[in-house]
Amino acid sequence: MTLSSEQHKLSRQRAQAAGLADRVGFHLRDDREQTGTYDRIVSIGMFEHVGMPHYQEYFDKLAGLLRDDGVALIHTIADRGTPAATNPWMRKYIFPGGHCPSVSEILPAIERAGLWVTDIEILRLRYAGTLRRWRERFMANRHRVVELYDARFCRMWEFYLAGCEMAFRRMGMMVVQIQLTKSIDAVPLTRDSMARWEQAHAPDDAALEAAQRTAVGGGSNRSADSTQVSEMRRKTMNRPRLAAAIIIAAGIQTALAWPMKAWAEGDAEAGRRIAETHCARCHVVGDFNPMGGIGSTPSFQLLAKRDDRLERFGTFFERRPHPVFVRVPGVARWTELPSHVTEFTVTPANIDDIIAFVETLRPQ
Repeated sequence: MTLSSEQHKLSRQRAQAAGLADRVGFHLRDDREQTGTYDRIVSIGMFEHVGMPHYQEYFDKLAGLLRDDGVALIHTIADRGTPAATNPWMRKYIFPGGHCPSVSEILPAIERAGLWVTDIEILRLRYAGTLRRWRERFMANRHRVVELYDARFCRMWEFYLAGCEMAFRRMGMMVVQIQLTKSIDAVPLTRDSMARWEQAHAPDDAALEAAQRTAVGGGSNRSADSTQVSEMRRKTMNRPRLAAAIIIAAGIQTALAWPMKAWAEGDAEAGRRIAETHCARCHVVGDFNPMGGIGSTPSFQLLAKRDDRLERFGTFFERRPHPVFVRVPGVARWTELPSHVTEFTVTPANIDDIIAFVETLRPQ
């Protein structure tokens, strides 16, 4: 299941070529529209595009699709550090609306959905190697990509691949795989069972390698040899199988993220009132500072000078400590409020108003 039409088309072509079209189906569909219940659910490279305000909706839906003895696996890029905003360059040019969460941002919604976290695996440097190989292949075909797009796109894409590799090697980015169940005994207590299963169900590697080598070698029997490889793959898969499984593939979920409007659409005066009423609890806001700010909390004037101010104010409700007391319509609470804390609700229109007010604080 994906939102990418190109991914959907290519997946169907590859399944057909492998002789597996009768064993697997592909759907161009939003995961929120999916119905039924499944033994296995795998989400690959999609969670980064959900958006933190929708985490609860995502895991509640997953819980509803999973059978009582089912297992789900969430595969996502994440940040080993504390919650932080998405890099502005990445958000603007590569993944609009994307967010690579900290594990601490993911787990609360899982807990509220009533799911068991039965395993968490952190893959650290593997994706750095993947990115390096992508970049090498991209550079080897750069002249072809220039013809499809232009030199500006190629510079951007090269920078993206090189920068992301360094982020995984030096800046705390990682891949996280979270295994989820509804039942405490749905999966074995250790990972040993996976190694035993792989050994018991391994295909005849020598025969498969020989068939693949023959197919690649060319000659008059190439078509027949390709059929042989497909048939061997089919036999490898012809084992007791899941009654129903679903894979949610990578696809930017733009429908899930609030679009950030131009700040000029907001009402600066309304934004000032919101800031003085609520934000001034912790921040110094203009000349209005009844409480003096808290600790090292930056002032609005300081934040207004930053190049990433639109990013910061457009997503402030996602970052701690804001989710404790800031409410977003339709999103479940993170936690119960302490008795001494007063909550307030923020809407997309409020965000526009606050940003419009912040722009008035910019140095002239």
